[in-house]
Amino acid sequence: MDQRIIDLYDDFTHGALTRRAFFDRLATLVGSTAAASALLPLLQNNYALAQTVPEADPRITTETLAIPGVQGLNGYLVKPKAGGKRPAVIPGVPSKVEAISSTKAPKATPMLSETCCRALPKLVA
Repeated sequence: MDQRIIDLYDDFTHGALTRRAFFDRLATLVGSTAAASALLPLLQNNYALAQTVPEADPRITTETLAIPGVQGLNGYLVKPKAGGKRPAVIPGVPSKVEAISSTKAPKATPMLSETCCRALPKLVA
């Protein structure tokens, strides 16, 4: 594949081009919009085919935990077998850094209750 096409797609994925501008330039490079349409799936990543860590991997432990404070809410916890505290990410809950740096921004609506967030460090430790 021509390096110019790869570079063009890289510019598009990193926000330098709109989808329309990317497709127009791609059509110019390959000769037609039909060729550009046929080429587009070859450029796009398929994250479903990305390598995953098997559940039976000896380096990790897995468990399903009941989240305290919310009846019926469970979480799937995967952590390294090597002990020690590890950082955790809670989707939808802004971090302290985000809360401090974005005082004028609208607040995000957390997905977990405040009770769950206070209990989580005990679960992850």
